[in-house]
Amino acid sequence: MMDTNESGIILVLGGARSGKSSFAENLAVEINSARGTRNPAAFVATGERSDPEFERRIEEHIKQRAVGFKTFEEPVEVDTLLEKIHSGYSVFVLECLTTWLGNIFYKNGEKTAEKIAFEKLLKITGLFTSVGKNDKTLIVVSNEVGLGIVPHTALGRNFRDTQGRINMKLAGDAGGVYFFGFRDTHENKMKSIFNSLLISIGLLSRIPVPHPVPRDKAEDELMRSLAFFPLVGLAYGFVLYSAWLIMARLSADIEITALVLLLVPYLLNGFFHFDGLCDTADAFLADRGPSGRLEIMKDSRIGSFALAVGCIYLIAKFIMLKKISGSQETAALLLAVPVFSRYSMVLVSAFSSYPKKIGLGAAMIGRTSPAIIASSTMICIAAAGAPLYLTAGYASTAETLAAFICLTLAASVCMILLSRKKIGGATGDVLGAACETAELILYAAVAFPAAII
Repeated sequence: MMDTNESGIILVLGGARSGKSSFAENLAVEINSARGTRNPAAFVATGERSDPEFERRIEEHIKQRAVGFKTFEEPVEVDTLLEKIHSGYSVFVLECLTTWLGNIFYKNGEKTAEKIAFEKLLKITGLFTSVGKNDKTLIVVSNEVGLGIVPHTALGRNFRDTQGRINMKLAGDAGGVYFFGFRDTHENKMKSIFNSLLISIGLLSRIPVPHPVPRDKAEDELMRSLAFFPLVGLAYGFVLYSAWLIMARLSADIEITALVLLLVPYLLNGFFHFDGLCDTADAFLADRGPSGRLEIMKDSRIGSFALAVGCIYLIAKFIMLKKISGSQETAALLLAVPVFSRYSMVLVSAFSSYPKKIGLGAAMIGRTSPAIIASSTMICIAAAGAPLYLTAGYASTAETLAAFICLTLAASVCMILLSRKKIGGATGDVLGAACETAELILYAAVAFPAAII
């Protein structure tokens, strides 16, 4: 990695989907952070909202880089914009030069496009390379268009050649040039999956795991970690079932067994989800508006609503666990309940929006892709179904899974709607509350199946 104190121009060059954009954004955040500036980095986007599909992509990109960037949209007059905002920011990202050049070709015609582009480029580079103006950094993202086939049309060849000359000119003025020729090799994909798994373990427990990626650069891994939430739930299930087996072997009183089963998960996660439940209760039951409730959720002090709901919840959960601990058949379901309760967090995250401007939840809530939802669903069914069938010999495993899925969906939908009404979306506290709520409902279904199912 380059010296984060370096000023001037940095060119990030590569093919489509090569990883150059993510690199440029992470580099901008790193340089801005190293300089200790309070302002975010300025992101100059040259894409034009020409159709609904492209507008959707623009909005997704803005949302993904919401933390650490101020976005400006300018398809052609980038030189004028940069001159206007130059004094207010320390680090700038211009993405992308190829789109910008295409806009110039489209609006001015190919005969004059190259002349206009170079005139504007000279003004841009002058802002960041002139004597006395070397306290700023401009990171330019551009496509390498000369490594593929020769374009079929004269216009295409002219555009390719012009882009090549502009890249060459900019590389000559730049203090650093990075080239990306590929994005995800098999090794990179496996590393990303492993990183996401580690992040999910770190998020849902107090088990010390290495942080493979700095948190401010791991937005995609954070989002992908949702797929593994049910798998972490399975680990909780094995711990619970193992604790039940140990207590059964010791012939412990059923009340002691229930107390152990109640406390073991909280020892693993430091009452993390329970704290979310209490904070959510304090906020949702308060006579405040959405902004006031969000302020309550930020307050570390416990309120009367949280105290009341927390006590009632723990007593109810103890009663359920005491009932469940009475037989091998119901105790085997301890393996499945934590899987589905963590899956409820995925559902709430997927179908909610994030009501705050910044926060860890911004990387996950409302950003969950269909692929992550599908992966998490398959992991949930496999993680809960396989041990149930193998450990308990359930002939009715399919029926049990179907019942758990229905109850989890119902609990998640209720939490989504309630949270949307109370605070306009979901936060990390709400995800914790969703987990605890789904867990209590599922325990109740196991303990009193005739009354719940």
